[in-house]
Amino acid sequence: MGGISGICDVAVGALTAKHALQWQNGGIVDLGSLGGQGWNTPMAINNRGRIVGFSDLSGDLTSGQLTANFHAFIWTKEAGRMIDLGTLPGDSLSEALDINDENQVVGVSFPSAHAFIWQNGVMKDLNSVIPSNSPLLLLEASSITAAKSPDKRASSPTAGAPSAPTRRRSSPCRRRKERSRTHKTGGPM
Repeated sequence: MGGISGICDVAVGALTAKHALQWQNGGIVDLGSLGGQGWNTPMAINNRGRIVGFSDLSGDLTSGQLTANFHAFIWTKEAGRMIDLGTLPGDSLSEALDINDENQVVGVSFPSAHAFIWQNGVMKDLNSVIPSNSPLLLLEASSITAAKSPDKRASSPTAGAPSAPTRRRSSPCRRRKERSRTHKTGGPM
């Protein structure tokens, strides 16, 4: 098996994330991109060697300025390239954050900031599987277990504050944003 390399933060990401890479059998495998010049960011790998993350689409670089237009991707050795998972209807950006050995992918779609699960070629809003009278809005699914149970972060629109996270990890970009919000407000976001 191999590992993946990729992070987005203040110093790394955007145009510094030109290549998503996998270290395998003592060598580097370039995972490619979805056509863009930046934000080629792997986030997770499963035991079958399938990798998920997010990558800009073509048209992200104009006159030296990068405009984020990333979509969630899955990379498989069989395909030998990144496959665009798209976004939830009405959204323009998405991030795949984890994959289990059943090839179920979870993440978040923007600007709705809704958690999703992608399986069998279909991206589904996880808010569609909670009771319609629930006061919660599922914002992000950051990991998924072998038992097919996503860890989620939710918010109560009436209270305006996120519930306690049930996730084990999140995207580096999101963690940085949460740290800055915690610092500015003196408490959790």
